[in-house]
Amino acid sequence: MLPLGHMGITLSIVRTAAWLFRINSLDYRVLLVGSILPDLIDKPLRILFATEPIFGKGFGHSFLFLVSLYSVGKLLRNNQHKTTLWALWIGAVIHDVFDLMWFFPKIFFWPAFIPNLPKAPYEPWGQIIHFYGVPIRQVFALEVVGGGILLVSFIILALNNRLVRFLKTGKLSYTRRDGLSS
Repeated sequence: MLPLGHMGITLSIVRTAAWLFRINSLDYRVLLVGSILPDLIDKPLRILFATEPIFGKGFGHSFLFLVSLYSVGKLLRNNQHKTTLWALWIGAVIHDVFDLMWFFPKIFFWPAFIPNLPKAPYEPWGQIIHFYGVPIRQVFALEVVGGGILLVSFIILALNNRLVRFLKTGKLSYTRRDGLSS
């Protein structure tokens, strides 16, 4: 999946769960960053250190990274920083689910199986998409859906004079009567 798909679909999943479970302390700005955090870590690392074609899945897509984020979140005493790390962690977990990381156990469970992350791609990106039965048009369809979710969310925020509040606080309240607003 591509960035807009990761961000928009993660936003809709977490927003729905927050509504169902009456969670209102989440910073959605941080969640959006967390939803692309594995790629923000791995893509630049592959560009800087890979001599072969760039695949872009490495440490940021590993279970070790998820456990590290989770552990730091558990160790923090400051509640605001804990909430921030939880939002990053939730976004990163959902990212790995969308990236089908169970198909890449050498990367996901690194360093358990191999001491070094693979330097070359397992397969070119397009072949992976077709290899696992997901046609490229569906990947781009998810990108359009995610982008649409983000666009509609920001339009609703703007129409209800909540966009600036969201950008400042990370609170996602579409209307003043929204039960999740703080």
